[in-house]
Amino acid sequence: MKTGANVYSANCAACHNSDGKGIPNLAASLAGNPGLMAKGASSIITTVLQGGRGAVTQGNPTSGAMPSFAWKLSDEQIAAVATYLRNSWGNAASAVPAKDVAEERQLLKLPPQMPAH
Repeated sequence: MKTGANVYSANCAACHNSDGKGIPNLAASLAGNPGLMAKGASSIITTVLQGGRGAVTQGNPTSGAMPSFAWKLSDEQIAAVATYLRNSWGNAASAVPAKDVAEERQLLKLPPQMPAH
């Protein structure tokens, strides 16, 4: 959980806030999010790997977008942050193994984390 909290703080909290409540019409609330507490974690793994965009509507014409973190985070870091998200702010779900992230990354044909120079 500590690694996941650190990854969250450095990469996610600016938009989703430290309390996981997000920003209306910009970043989804993670607190109490049923998608995070699903039996399987493929939805959150996919979202972290490839990013996402909220629905564009008349009332929300610009929507919010989340970038892909596949290039930036390792499978272990994504597993740690997914586990943190699934078990913070009242959420409760099973831990996410790094092998599940690796499999999803391969399925989505996303590159591995870029090496640090």
